[in-house]
Amino acid sequence: MGESARLTEAPERRAERLFFAAENRWLAGSAERALELLAAAKKLAKAPEHRVDIENLSGHIAMRRGAVMRGYAI
Repeated sequence: MGESARLTEAPERRAERLFFAAENRWLAGSAERALELLAAAKKLAKAPEHRVDIENLSGHIAMRRGAVMRGYAI
């Protein structure tokens, strides 16, 4: 988990930071870790805009990893 997310108490803010950590992990080539961080963010996110960002990145990762139809569905 990103250090800033771990230290954040407010759930929505923590979800946002987990999303950004996941995005950075994905861009760094660590898809598995990115998906773990997205799963953690999804559990905390309540705001629609955060949930959309999380689902969008999850779908993008799925498509890039070969699960095109699953990614499209997400």
